[in-house]
Amino acid sequence: MLTLAAPHWLLALPLIITVLWLSSRLSTQRPLRLPSLLHPQTRLLATLVTADHNRTARWPWWLGIALLCLALTRPLWIIGPTASGHPAHNIMLAIDVSGSMRTLDYQHDRQAISRLDMLKQQLPGFIARRAGDRIGIIAFADDAVTYVPLTTDHALLTGLLADLQQGLAGERTALGDAIALASHRLQHVDTSRILILLTDGANTAGRLSPLQALELCRQHHVRIYTVALGTAGKVAFPRGPVLPPLTTALPPDTALLQQIAASCGGRFFHITAQHTLDQAFAEIDHLEPGRVTDPSAARHHELFWLPLSSALLLLLWSEWRSRHQVLPC
Repeated sequence: MLTLAAPHWLLALPLIITVLWLSSRLSTQRPLRLPSLLHPQTRLLATLVTADHNRTARWPWWLGIALLCLALTRPLWIIGPTASGHPAHNIMLAIDVSGSMRTLDYQHDRQAISRLDMLKQQLPGFIARRAGDRIGIIAFADDAVTYVPLTTDHALLTGLLADLQQGLAGERTALGDAIALASHRLQHVDTSRILILLTDGANTAGRLSPLQALELCRQHHVRIYTVALGTAGKVAFPRGPVLPPLTTALPPDTALLQQIAASCGGRFFHITAQHTLDQAFAEIDHLEPGRVTDPSAARHHELFWLPLSSALLLLLWSEWRSRHQVLPC
């Protein structure tokens, strides 16, 4: 399928042609002083330069200008599937970066990893499967901040996710503020609004309680999936490079997270091992199937070089022709 990436450049074509036409008219009305060679058959040569010849001599120039405007519109040849026209999902990932996310209660390659590191390992796979969806990230601890606005640039999103660090916004957990911020970011989109809340703690900070924030989500029709991280038993909590880890219990507030999910039409998941997070994301994929074809599967070929090269050849030929044309004196 042939399409134009920047069709607005076609609007410039009439203006350019008008300016060039006026310029040529003014130039023909002024006497032109050029070095000339006197010839005994001057009148005979003058008859060779007819009005039709003058008109046809300019057509390569006009056509070249038109082709330049066409090149600026960036013609594209689309091959493969295109967007189906169905709306994409809008998904905000609210990620807890409070101090408790340093807790080492997950395993990767037989090594203990923190709750946040486990999320950073598993989330890219989920993001890759959400082709066509707009996804953003909210990081929250003492405060909730928009770490990545809603975007379809999943490569950029995954790169910024890898740089996410604990302590970005404090040590405590402002669940209510995170929910309220997600609701605010999603309220103006015109398709499905989804919040995935990934946390290991109870609400211990912030200006709004989770129940107050839930009212905003219900008003804006935001569906919430809650993912509780951590186990109920004792786990290792690192205390720096010198002190040994502290063995303590840091369980998530599963009752609150269940209530949040039930209040906004979502589901609750409790992640006790790394593989169960994959299962949770697979369940969300099933509940919220993608409704657009992957745009990356549709290949396109740039065709601007065809009118551009043709325009340059025509303009060069027109210039060469004007320089080598024999005119009567």
